Amino acid sequence: MPAYLGRLLGLDRAPEVKTLRRKLTDLAGFQKAELFGCKLAQVRVARRGRMIGFLYTDGHVRVYSGKRRIPKTYSTRMRMALPATTDYWVNDKAGAPVFVVTAEFNEALTVMLPKILEEVRRLVGKRRVTMVFDRGGWSPKLFLKFIRAGFDILTYRKGKWREIARKQFVTCAKRINAMSGGLKSGQAPPARRR
Repeated sequence: MPAYLGRLLGLDRAPEVKTLRRKLTDLAGFQKAELFGCKLAQVRVARRGRMIGFLYTDGHVRVYSGKRRIPKTYSTRMRMALPATTDYWVNDKAGAPVFVVTAEFNEALTVMLPKILEEVRRLVGKRRVTMVFDRGGWSPKLFLKFIRAGFDILTYRKGKWREIARKQFVTCAKRINAMSGGLKSGQAPPARRR
């Protein structure tokens, strides 16, 4: 990571914090952060296309300590509401970042997911993608829209629920690409229940 950051800033290794701040301030002066983020996401998708079948979205509160007034949000780490923004990171199945979206007014995941899925669709085209997110994105109305838009969903709901009877599940096997799961060509994955 330090070498990559250094290359981005035109150095052979990661700089000292003072140099890093100066270089990032210079880059910010171009006011092209959004364009840079879009281009970086395109490069990541092009390089790791096979990893884009599953995308995990997670929100992270970033506490603000500057002088401007911004809305407060609850920080679980600090256990209190503080001036902060929420960044929603979208990562591939290996946990590597694809892109990040900052919520302007600390919108909930249910508000941000449609915007995130628009960006995913722009990056991957018509390809079917499974979006993985936590209970903050739980909304059956949104699920219907996402499924109609060609996305699959993997999430959960908070609380205790009755266990679903095993007889409601069907065992099935599907042939998959040998490159994506370590299976030999023509070999079906082991059947799993639930």
